[in-house]
Amino acid sequence: MSHRLRSVEEFWQEQAGFEAVKNRQLRYQHGHGPCNIFILDTSSSLGEDGFKEMKETFISIIDEYAKYPDTDENVAVIVCGKHVRFQRYYSNHYEDIKQCLDDVEFGGPSPLTAAFFLSIGALNNGASHNCVMNEFKIRPRFILISDGNPTSITDDFRNSDDCQQMETEEDKHILLNLTSQLGKKHPFFCIPVGRRPNMTLLNLLCSHSQGGKLVYPYEAKQFARYSRNTNVAATLFSKTRNGCTDKEWILMSLASEFPHWEFSEQDQDDIYEIYSKKSMFCSMDECESKRHSIEERDPHMPTLGTRVRRGPDWKWEEQDNYEPGTVIAHSNEDGWLFVEWDHGQNNAYNYRYGPVFNKYDVKCCNEPRILCNESIATGCLVTRGPDWEWDNQDGGVGKIGSVINVQGSGIVLVRWQHGFIGKYRFGSNDKFDLKICV
Repeated sequence: MSHRLRSVEEFWQEQAGFEAVKNRQLRYQHGHGPCNIFILDTSSSLGEDGFKEMKETFISIIDEYAKYPDTDENVAVIVCGKHVRFQRYYSNHYEDIKQCLDDVEFGGPSPLTAAFFLSIGALNNGASHNCVMNEFKIRPRFILISDGNPTSITDDFRNSDDCQQMETEEDKHILLNLTSQLGKKHPFFCIPVGRRPNMTLLNLLCSHSQGGKLVYPYEAKQFARYSRNTNVAATLFSKTRNGCTDKEWILMSLASEFPHWEFSEQDQDDIYEIYSKKSMFCSMDECESKRHSIEERDPHMPTLGTRVRRGPDWKWEEQDNYEPGTVIAHSNEDGWLFVEWDHGQNNAYNYRYGPVFNKYDVKCCNEPRILCNESIATGCLVTRGPDWEWDNQDGGVGKIGSVINVQGSGIVLVRWQHGFIGKYRFGSNDKFDLKICV
């Protein structure tokens, strides 16, 4: 990384620290519901009509939030254009939130990377909270309304608002690495606006996050009901607890549990989608801790680290995104195992495998894990690296293991061929106990 980029990155990280303190100090104005971090692109690349579309989309979402005060959405706003700053700290005062855009100027560059660095000030050091709905944990979510055409992070330091330095490959690497790290815990919802939105980048941000998706401006009002519909899905899950994902059955349960509520067809579709992806709202360490362990409980099931694809009895729609995945755990419930799909970002889904149900939702395959803007990921094959100091835990020189969990801070969990499972450094303190097999 160049010295200039490093100094700019350090500047925004320092700013994020200041903003975290400010967000924490203003907790008296926070909503108690889900935390929403809006990043609003105000740059000249949107065009004036795109700038107007961005504001209208944002306001339509806030107006819809106001219709459901019991959800108590918590909203923070960051603008990205001539200025990159918190335009509104977390609050549930929706009229005030809408007015925060009144003095926002149109124009300038679009240093989205700077905005994402600054957004950490809405996450760390007590600045935000996780919202619990029954057994669903709702982490703070990002809502980016932008054309997805970033300029260099250094643009915010330039003297001219009209001078836009296009994003370099180094800038792009920093942006994708930062958003991939944030996306491991937080969903990204991207709303394309402007003259020529970069759908490739916006889709990439969504797919690399936990549970995010692309939302078009005409869907903004429906998207604003996402928390309400999540709460409904969480209630259904806590009432039923049978793991069924049959749509007709779920909708029948919906009518039974909420006989006096009105749900549009789109609401029903959203509730079904959320219910079907319920593991998205449960971390491996918390919500599923009673349902699986890293132990290989069933010798008839694929070992941890096995690569799989959807099998002959698949009924789970597009949870796999038509991609391969990795077995990461055996459930404590007989006949079930957990798979992290290659698009899943530490998101574990539960599937049937074996004679208990005589169903095989997945089947084994030999497809390697393909890395995309990551240094290592679940499913990668590894062997001992330059800093190995763990004797023969791996079974000996040249033995191969499979990564079954990337735990952050440069630590990964590996299952070796002879069955031993251990934690190893892959970047922690600049040490690499492992190297990826190629």
